[in-house]
Amino acid sequence: VESADGQSVTHPDGAVQNLDGTTVHADGSIEHPNGDVQHKDGTWVFADGSVNYPDGRWKMVDGTITDAEGNVLGTVKPDAAP
Repeated sequence: VESADGQSVTHPDGAVQNLDGTTVHADGSIEHPNGDVQHKDGTWVFADGSVNYPDGRWKMVDGTITDAEGNVLGTVKPDAAP
């Protein structure tokens, strides 16, 4: 359903697609045109599979976990949360 101002389209699942290419999903997460997803808690999941957490930690695609300064904290299986 297109909005009255023509600026967005709401899909049956509750997602709202904006003219700038972003999609706001029913859970409040925002998907950007490049594939990056920003979750309501501040976590970013990038199109390459890396994850940036609100406290500054990163989980790289290879499973390496770093703190905000880039110090390696450990590794996990790439599909596991830190």
